[in-house]
Amino acid sequence: MTIGAGAGIVDLSEQVMADEDYDLDGYQLAYTSEAAMMGVIRDKMPNEEPFIITGWRPHSMFSQYDLKFLEDTEGHFKYDNVYVLSYQGIEDKYPRAYDIMSRWSINVDDLEAMMAAYENDNVSFEDSAAAWIKDNRKHVDEMLGY
Repeated sequence: MTIGAGAGIVDLSEQVMADEDYDLDGYQLAYTSEAAMMGVIRDKMPNEEPFIITGWRPHSMFSQYDLKFLEDTEGHFKYDNVYVLSYQGIEDKYPRAYDIMSRWSINVDDLEAMMAAYENDNVSFEDSAAAWIKDNRKHVDEMLGY
């Protein structure tokens, strides 16, 4: 199961389905929505029923469920990174902001927990961020250059 056509993960999924090395004859790729994929997870996890989705991180599904990544023997799916982006010249115009953004890092598990708290418990991102800062004060101070 994958999300709607046009997303990069869909193109990769189609390549995998066509790759004879994966031996996926008899399987079909179902194009659906994020909400439908989450419904499958909610329905199948309690009964430990098998399913395959094309998930991505960061996403709250990983903090809510004990999901596993399948081994990709052909290397189609690779881990990616999330980066802080800005515009050219920010280091001259706003050197302090540039320094902070250059040191910025947060664990993807922490991001996913914040996303889940927002989705499931209506915890604002501001409140989650404030709690994360309190719990990670030393790391935040390092990012701030203190």
